[in-house]
Amino acid sequence: MRGRIQSGLFASLLLVGCGVGGSGSNPPAVDAAPGTDGGGPGAPDGSLLPNGGLLVTFVPDPRFPADLGGPSSAFLGKRARLKLRELRVIGDAAPGDERTFHDPVDLDWRCEELECEEEGCECEPGGHPVDCAFPDAPDGIYSSVLARLESYEYRGTATTDIQRDFTITDLPTGMDLTIPLSDVPLSAGGTKVITIAVDVASPVLAVDWSTVTPDGTGVLVVDGASPQIGAVRDEVGSSFTVTSVR
Repeated sequence: MRGRIQSGLFASLLLVGCGVGGSGSNPPAVDAAPGTDGGGPGAPDGSLLPNGGLLVTFVPDPRFPADLGGPSSAFLGKRARLKLRELRVIGDAAPGDERTFHDPVDLDWRCEELECEEEGCECEPGGHPVDCAFPDAPDGIYSSVLARLESYEYRGTATTDIQRDFTITDLPTGMDLTIPLSDVPLSAGGTKVITIAVDVASPVLAVDWSTVTPDGTGVLVVDGASPQIGAVRDEVGSSFTVTSVR
């Protein structure tokens, strides 16, 4: 199925809903408020499909923010963002159907520094889902999720000689994603929820941070021109995994 805070910080999640494709237009974005189906944080929003359809929900793995460890004690505590274009759920009845199309999709998990007025204030765990609803998806057998990765960004800290902020940013060209499904059946009026975990650890751990020279502000920067970017792209391209279908 693999498609290949510290004290004083509060986990803030920018949940950008998916615009629904249709007739070349994008109606207002779908609300993706976390846990509104009563399942608590991390639960997909079932209210997005009151009359049935498909729901594709993305969650970060591990939950954001996260101590990733590794030789440089990497901590992903500021941001993990992946911008997708042309998300499609492909089925025998919908090989190119606009009813199973969203564009764009912004997966944006981050923490922001806020004033903490009492001792012991800690970052609340992030990682609520970003939900893409297809309420008009036709019934049939669905076999894959396709998308194009437009850009990605990871921000946190890593320790080389000292602890430093790090940034990974990239605008890859031609990175198409194919996430296989095990023939998901959707009946007329039925509902299917497809949960896709996004591995936000492996791209960061793919970097040997001891080989990255800090920039003028002391930040460790890896971008599209860095020699380490090839290893990062390999991990990003295979970071989407279907973890459940229900």
